[in-house]
Amino acid sequence: MLVQFLRAVGPDQIRALVADREFTGSDFLEMLREQKVPSVVRLRASRPAGPASRNWSLSARMLARTCRLQQPSLLGGRQVVVRSETTGVRIGLKRLEDGSFLILASRGADPESMFELYRQRWEILASFAALGVQRLRFGGDPFELSRTGSESCLAFLP
Repeated sequence: MLVQFLRAVGPDQIRALVADREFTGSDFLEMLREQKVPSVVRLRASRPAGPASRNWSLSARMLARTCRLQQPSLLGGRQVVVRSETTGVRIGLKRLEDGSFLILASRGADPESMFELYRQRWEILASFAALGVQRLRFGGDPFELSRTGSESCLAFLP
């Protein structure tokens, strides 16, 4: 699906592709690198990460433990996300008010703006949810006009 999208919109026209934890596989991150797509992707707290030297790795949660509440932090140098493959990214960390961690991997996007870009993602999701776009995730037909309420709004989306 991403390759089809990139046929219509070139990577140079994208400020950043922002994705949640479902899309954090090394193969996905590597495809973004190969296609030269700037990205900000949230990592699972259990995801191994470490310095580019590859001498060691820890769970991203361990790297984030030193963060102060709501204080963003960028790890120095090029970090890697380790699984079946190693993918170089910049990692941003933040401890949230509920004690959980927001861990972002960025490549090609301005590291200083990665948290703001991710925050904007939530605003976009909330707007789509208000229009009933969540129906698409469960196999619904966005062009079916027999629905009422917010679901029928989808028929008017391009």
